[in-house]
Amino acid sequence: MSGTENKILIKIGLDLVYIGIVLITFFVNEFSYMESLEIGLIKLSVNYSGDWFSVLKSEPFSYFKGQFCDISDENSQKICDCLSAWEASGILYLIFTSISFVFCAYGLLRLSLKYLGRDFSLYVKHDIEQYIYPALYIIALILYTSISQVFTLDPPKGLSHDYGVKAEPGIILMLVALFIALVGIVYFLSVRKEINEKSDYARPLLSY
Repeated sequence: MSGTENKILIKIGLDLVYIGIVLITFFVNEFSYMESLEIGLIKLSVNYSGDWFSVLKSEPFSYFKGQFCDISDENSQKICDCLSAWEASGILYLIFTSISFVFCAYGLLRLSLKYLGRDFSLYVKHDIEQYIYPALYIIALILYTSISQVFTLDPPKGLSHDYGVKAEPGIILMLVALFIALVGIVYFLSVRKEINEKSDYARPLLSY
């Protein structure tokens, strides 16, 4: 196995790790708020607790709008104001990351064929997919964090910072995925010339 082939495998590995980590963020909670709320991309989990019981109820954001928006106390109104933003931020994150997966998968296909000594170029030229998918993920992360206010949302008035936002596995994994995507693009830039020199001698599979 040549050094160039090893470098292709490393880039393939980084892309697969990126996809795996982002997929996990789809199914875990991203952050918590007010100690009793756990916010995911498409659902809200509310911890109902009393002296003798504790029940965690997970439903889509729309399910809880009636429960919080019809109550006049300040804390409930604070949550009511956030529900639509949390829902919109999750949907946008899912849309942009899903599109990034398409470009990442296309890049994986091309890298795999280059590893096998074949060449493949369909519509997307000059390895542009390797730059598009990290850019799309950066946009997804910016939209999610800014709209959901995960880093700026204050606790309700009169409550300590213990009732503010706390990171859950989802937001941590989002940042890890960002790091992997950036490492991947920097690494690809450093080995792109060598990889493309290998593909220059490859037998074309399909080209337009």
